Amino acid sequence: MMEWTIENETICSDLALEAEILYMAHSDEYRKYRKYSFYFIFPTVVISSIIGGLSFSESFNSSNENKLILGSCNIFLAILNSLFKILNIQDYETQNFYLSKMYYLLYEQIRIELAKAPYERIQCNEFIKSIITIKTQLIEKNIILNKDVIKKYRKKYKNNEKLNLPLSFQHLSPIIIYNRGNQSPLTPSSSLEVNI
Repeated sequence: MMEWTIENETICSDLALEAEILYMAHSDEYRKYRKYSFYFIFPTVVISSIIGGLSFSESFNSSNENKLILGSCNIFLAILNSLFKILNIQDYETQNFYLSKMYYLLYEQIRIELAKAPYERIQCNEFIKSIITIKTQLIEKNIILNKDVIKKYRKKYKNNEKLNLPLSFQHLSPIIIYNRGNQSPLTPSSSLEVNI
């Protein structure tokens, strides 16, 4: 059975850092695809409403030119909808939203556990095993991040050798590990405090 040593806390802290980075990267990607989705959906709704209103007007439908305009608008809408489906914009939007939330929950789970005193935590081997299992499942569902996000990461964090993940431009929150002082990791003490 593993104990909560400083090395194990460092492993968990690194995993939390990776989770936070991927949370921010997928959040950026979600916002980007959400904007793309709006660019496709908004014109579709507006043009469909106009076509629907004009098609009920008998005076508008009486001339062949007006029927040609309605037909052209319908063809344009069909092309726009086909492009939206071919580009998988809605799928990418949904996947990035899901992954950003899951990476955030993983980050929070690790952060909260590390803030506790070692004797209050879940057993170390079970905790690390569960975190690695969750991370592996998320990696299997992971989608390729845009090159722009990776460039942002490399530009901002080029001197940090520990980080090897795509990253958004946002800053990272510090992971606070319980300060043991001179105490044994398994004994409670009222003099121990969490550094915030």
